[in-house]
Amino acid sequence: QLQFTLVDCPGHASLIRTIIGGAQIIDFMLLVIDINKGVQTQTAECLVLGEILTQKTQLIVVLNKMDLFYKSITDKASDANTESKDKQSSTKKGKSKEEQIKEKLDKKINAIRKTFKKTKFGKKVQIVCITANRDGNNPPGQNQEFDTNQNAIHQKSDNIKLLIDAILNTIQIPDRQ
Repeated sequence: QLQFTLVDCPGHASLIRTIIGGAQIIDFMLLVIDINKGVQTQTAECLVLGEILTQKTQLIVVLNKMDLFYKSITDKASDANTESKDKQSSTKKGKSKEEQIKEKLDKKINAIRKTFKKTKFGKKVQIVCITANRDGNNPPGQNQEFDTNQNAIHQKSDNIKLLIDAILNTIQIPDRQ
């Protein structure tokens, strides 16, 4: 049986001592990045910790808030259509919404890969895109009935199973003797 201990390390300088104090139990890292904000100062600080504390293969980048990313592109396309009826509906330079989303997502992912290229994890670091809590409703712990309803949880999240599979396929069991 596999046991996980989740260590939330936001990377702020004031918490670095606490994080380093727990370093001996960190074998694997999920580096969660808000897709809309990209790599920020605290993300870079956590990345440095990941380089020190984990093996090259023991990190997965999780791009979260994909629902807001998609919504922002859809809203911009709708605003553009409202402003100019002369332009093609829901397209930019003849591209469909799906093509625009893919293009913008590829740009975001390439920017993140460029950052990782400078680390031991490299530009081919594993990346999983998720939505953990669509629209921000019913955060975990707020509603016990909701928290235990698997159907409801699956309806408000995307790719969580994909993330779990990626973790299980990537993690190396440490020898703790």
